[in-house]
Amino acid sequence: MMSDHILPRLRDDIGVSVYSQDNESRILLQDPMGVAEGPILLHMEMVDVLEACDGSTTYIELALAAGIDVDGPEMLHVRTFLARLSAMGYMDDAAYAALEAKQTAEFGSLDVRDPVYAGSSYPEDAEALRSMLTDMLGPQGSYQDPPSTARGALIPHLDFRVAAHVYGPCFAPVRGTDADLFVLIGTSHYWWQHPFILTEKHFRTPLGIVQTDRELVARFRDALADLDPSLAAPVDIAHRPEHALEYHVLGIQHLMPHRPIRILPVLITSSWLSDADVMGAMLVRSAMDELRRLVDESGARAFWLVSGDLAHVGRKFGDDVDAASMEDDVRQHDAELMRHLAAADAAAWLQTIQSGEDRFRVCGQAPVYAALQAFRPKVGTVTAYDIWHETETASAVSVCGISWT
Repeated sequence: MMSDHILPRLRDDIGVSVYSQDNESRILLQDPMGVAEGPILLHMEMVDVLEACDGSTTYIELALAAGIDVDGPEMLHVRTFLARLSAMGYMDDAAYAALEAKQTAEFGSLDVRDPVYAGSSYPEDAEALRSMLTDMLGPQGSYQDPPSTARGALIPHLDFRVAAHVYGPCFAPVRGTDADLFVLIGTSHYWWQHPFILTEKHFRTPLGIVQTDRELVARFRDALADLDPSLAAPVDIAHRPEHALEYHVLGIQHLMPHRPIRILPVLITSSWLSDADVMGAMLVRSAMDELRRLVDESGARAFWLVSGDLAHVGRKFGDDVDAASMEDDVRQHDAELMRHLAAADAAAWLQTIQSGEDRFRVCGQAPVYAALQAFRPKVGTVTAYDIWHETETASAVSVCGISWT
């Protein structure tokens, strides 16, 4: 037996949480990128084994800590268990690399991105979905809607099931717009290696397919490459599990069922937001200048739709206190941020977040800053604000809507 070997390393991005049902608790492992099989539930007795999968602990050390024979049946069970997790794609090893490469290639070859959250966050059935969207956003739009003067909007991407009441006022600026191009700029939750993740895929939902302006995407990709080859991700796999744009495509479809529209889907990461990365911030501003130029040159009537939430606080997000005890501070911080959004002041928005070392984990930080740099609105109006509490995890997420002209 190769007892001095190191246990495989659990991937850093794997979600590990406790799932309780019928007075029994299990460990829930989930891959946010959807590469590994699952999610899967494990017995609580495997906690110590998973904690040992840190890339440095050996099988001998694990056996000594547990007081068992390193070559005995219990450790044989551990080895078999970890080999299975590896084969399923949960470990940072060659098996995962092969699965990731295969799935990235398969997704990259597709022309259309299928919906991920149909059947969970919203109904798969088209009629049931239309009914849900009508309840949230009002009746389907038409050319007779009162004209909208808005040029852009910030809309949350919190699950429809817990934030239905905020989506109506947040989407109100979209109703009545004469736009035929929606530039979608959203938070990337699953990819951090490059500032921008682009895709030329059309977006399918239960309501049909929304066309992506592939020519504009290609031109923007070329512009990014001219600025710096590292700005854009070489693959678009991050779009597969991402909800930040999927919800907004549904809203656009519902409000504009008969109008030919196109989208330009852009995910943006926070990889360039470090105070030390001054060059990165300059490159992103240059990239947004290029995007504005390309959109203007296209002759499209553009609406800039930004996807992002505000604070993420509480035990689920790493705080050592319940979210309820932080609510007053969150509201005060959010109020300051919304003043900057209403003034369309991208620099003040970013400075306020970074001066506090982003202690409230504002996930809309990057897309809001980038979008304001791109389309440069004059003034904004707050359309909605709320805080959603997840009581079972003692955590909370705050959201707001902004309409910009």
